[in-house]
Amino acid sequence: MRHRSIIVGAVLLSLGSAAALLPSCAGFGSVDRDSFYGQYAELSCKVNKDCFKGFFESQWTNQSDCVDELTAGFQDYVDYYADCSFDEDAAKACLKSINTAQCAAFYDEDDTIYADCLSVWSCDQESSGKP
Repeated sequence: MRHRSIIVGAVLLSLGSAAALLPSCAGFGSVDRDSFYGQYAELSCKVNKDCFKGFFESQWTNQSDCVDELTAGFQDYVDYYADCSFDEDAAKACLKSINTAQCAAFYDEDDTIYADCLSVWSCDQESSGKP
């Protein structure tokens, strides 16, 4: 089985599981632009640990190390999206989709898992300063 990184709305995220990682969408509580990447990192690490255990163990010693590394890696995206609009409902739907997907969906590289993640950020070229 191979691990892959997925680009979701211009966000590179190491992903890989999740059946019942968090209780429900409501369990995410408030999701805002400041907390989204941390919550995404938590889920991404849980997915890797649950569904891609060998990969997880070869990369990190524990969940905390994984979350710290992924969160640090997201800084470029935080900067990129600084002037963009954040959609809390889309962010919750994104996290819920990842949280409720079965490992088999990740093994099959089912990109529909991440469909909601594509709407988290809305940027126009002028406000984002990007070409």
